[in-house]
Amino acid sequence: VMKGDSDIYHSISKRCEEKVKRNREILIRIIDTIVVLGQQNIPFRGHHWDKESKTEDGNFGRLLRWKSEEVPVLKNHLETAAYNSKYTSPDIQNEFINLAGYQVRDTIIRRIKDAKWFSVMADECTDAGTKEQMSVCFRFVVRFTKIS
Repeated sequence: VMKGDSDIYHSISKRCEEKVKRNREILIRIIDTIVVLGQQNIPFRGHHWDKESKTEDGNFGRLLRWKSEEVPVLKNHLETAAYNSKYTSPDIQNEFINLAGYQVRDTIIRRIKDAKWFSVMADECTDAGTKEQMSVCFRFVVRFTKIS
């Protein structure tokens, strides 16, 4: 490898690392917004879909725009990225919600497996739309917890 080739490789590698770092920061902010809305049980989407701008008046978009006022890299991303690469579409939101759900489920399963004792309660009912709904509640004692 000649000296000039090494400089080009280093330059390309550095740009790639910077792009990855920037994209991670953007995704962390988007995922953080999704987690906060989920934790607070706040609906994500609104009622009015604008076909031209491909945006809606939902809580997710509004909270993300508010957060972008403090995070320049996010603001730049939301203003300049193409629609298909913003990571804000309803399909992407659903994908992140599902991934967060898998993470919560796996954490609960791991904690139940680690517990010495656990119990399961289940209840089923039919909602107003005649759809059967089942809720399941797990109770467990965390190891090394002092019980008084």
